[in-house]
Amino acid sequence: MPIQDLVHDFQRSVSEIQTYIQNAFSVGGNGQYIFNKSFRDFVIESVVVKIYVAWESFLERCFENYVMKQPSVSGVVYMRYANPTDNDHARRMALGNQKFIEWGNPTIVLTLCGLYLDSGEPFQSIIAGINNDLINLRNVRNAAAHLSSTTQRSLEAAATKILGVPSPGITVSDLVLSKHPGSQTDETILDVYIKTLDAAVCAIAR
Repeated sequence: MPIQDLVHDFQRSVSEIQTYIQNAFSVGGNGQYIFNKSFRDFVIESVVVKIYVAWESFLERCFENYVMKQPSVSGVVYMRYANPTDNDHARRMALGNQKFIEWGNPTIVLTLCGLYLDSGEPFQSIIAGINNDLINLRNVRNAAAHLSSTTQRSLEAAATKILGVPSPGITVSDLVLSKHPGSQTDETILDVYIKTLDAAVCAIAR
């Protein structure tokens, strides 16, 4: 699949996800939310997971294409250090004897890309530039996917870094729907992360 199609797939997933959020926060004729907070929180947690899955899927498929010498959107063909026969072969080469590759872990992605692509590009510079954001978002995703004492502590640590204040007991929904401290408008943390991932996808594909 051409790189541009991978970008479209990611953006289509995000657009669909944003529709879920809008529906969850629908207001009735009485001016009150149609769905209760428990349901809205459930939707937001699911959204966080789905956004990260879309990001991981893009990285995996884009990596395979570049290792297969598929051109970027602008026609750039990146130098590779492997010669797989097809995308499935490229996937199996990267996998090695592991059961899976954690595409949501930026350290693993950068290591893998450095092994198979010259200087790890175009992934290296883009992912390194948003590494802290990706680590924070991964901690939020982990808490949304399977909350435990460990993931709650990681969530609270991520919240403290993002919000700049201690955040004991914070939930995934409360965190990502908070106004982002760096936003000049009323963008939420979720809004900013979606923009960050979209910009990274476009830059990697460029």
